Amino acid sequence: MKNLFALSGQRVLVTGAAGGIGSAICHVCASLGADIIAIDQTPLDTLARALTRHGARVDAFMCDVTDRQSVERTCREAGTVDAAVLNAGLMPSVAFDDDSWSESFDQVMAVNVQGPLHFARALLPGMQHQGHGRIVLIGSIAGHNGGFFASTPPQYSLTKGAVHTMLRWLAKRGGEHIQVNAVAPGVIDTPMVTAKFEPVTGQPIKRKGTAEEIAWPVAFLCSPACSYMTGAIVDVNGGALMR
Repeated sequence: MKNLFALSGQRVLVTGAAGGIGSAICHVCASLGADIIAIDQTPLDTLARALTRHGARVDAFMCDVTDRQSVERTCREAGTVDAAVLNAGLMPSVAFDDDSWSESFDQVMAVNVQGPLHFARALLPGMQHQGHGRIVLIGSIAGHNGGFFASTPPQYSLTKGAVHTMLRWLAKRGGEHIQVNAVAPGVIDTPMVTAKFEPVTGQPIKRKGTAEEIAWPVAFLCSPACSYMTGAIVDVNGGALMR
């Protein structure tokens, strides 16, 4: 029986590849046989060397996800993309009552919302031409409930709600052969989150999740095994939100 969870022969693009969740996604997908197109604003030499240990071919690109021309150029240079994980994101530390809140909102919106839209716009024509593709967005529990903590920055929650709406629009746009789904993490133990929030206790699994616990569901959504899923948000949050 064919293993539909394998990614052998697939080219998987990952934005925000240098971050905690992004690098975990790259490693998990490479371990399942995928070749990786790693994208970030920071150098990716160390990650690329590590991924080659899985036997993966790695193409690394530095790209500002808020710059549409840079995104389109990167996608042209990347070539064929079978699955795209649009993971790049920003969680600010600026509070709602801070004088610089408006500037923070614009920055987070540019990264968290315009960034994945730029990539989807650039990648969809190629996926439509080849007759298949997967797009995976990274939402958040904050996009459902405003944030696990009262201290969750509202500009972050607003952008993740927008990502959840974007998912549904893109799934309709993708049609029959391009599946568009999302993972909505809860509180995950990564550098972006750990320094900002207190320990997690008010949920059935009384700990923060790990980056790998997000990466495996993402890999599933990149695989042929999710062929009858589109427009879905997979909640991975330790039971903090049950729907």
